[in-house]
Amino acid sequence: MAMNVMPVGGIRPASDVAHPADLVIRNGKVYTGDPALPGASAVAVVAGVFTAVGDDAAIAPHIGPA
Repeated sequence: MAMNVMPVGGIRPASDVAHPADLVIRNGKVYTGDPALPGASAVAVVAGVFTAVGDDAAIAPHIGPA
């Protein structure tokens, strides 16, 4: 399975993240099922659990150094 990766301009990995996410997906279409936030464009996952949902800028703090 091929995966396309496209960096989002202006969002860089944070060098001081204490516990970065295992997986971050950005620039996507996410249906949350939550009436308060029915859609999002990014998620962060730690140990198989969604720890953050929102837009690319909201998820940026969950990205550790490359």
